[in-house]
Amino acid sequence: MPVQRNTLFLLLLFISSLVVAQQNILDQKVSIRFNEETVAESLNKLMAKKDLKINYQPADIPLERRVTSSFNQTEIRKVIKEIWGTNDLNIRSKGNRISIKKADRDLSKM
Repeated sequence: MPVQRNTLFLLLLFISSLVVAQQNILDQKVSIRFNEETVAESLNKLMAKKDLKINYQPADIPLERRVTSSFNQTEIRKVIKEIWGTNDLNIRSKGNRISIKKADRDLSKM
C-alpha cells in the first residue's frame, strides 16, 4: 500500500506542475514599481524581473510618456497596458515571449 500512495502522490504532483507550467505568462502576477521611467525603461525592467522577451515596434511607443506606478501581485497583461497607457493593444504570448502591437496591426505572424 505505501508504494501505491507514493505513486499517487507523485502523479498528482506531476499533474499540478504541468498545469502551472501551462499558465499563460500574461496571467502571471508580478510586483513591480516604476518611478518616472520611460515606456522602454519600464518594459526593460519588467523583462528583467520576470525573465521575459517582449517584442514591440519602437515607433509604437509613446516616447514622451513617463510611468510612475506601483503594482502588487498584478497580472502582467494589466501592467503592460498601464505602462503603455492604453487598452488599445494586441498582446500575445508564447512561452516567455510577449508581442505588443497597436490594435490595428496584424499579429498572425507571431
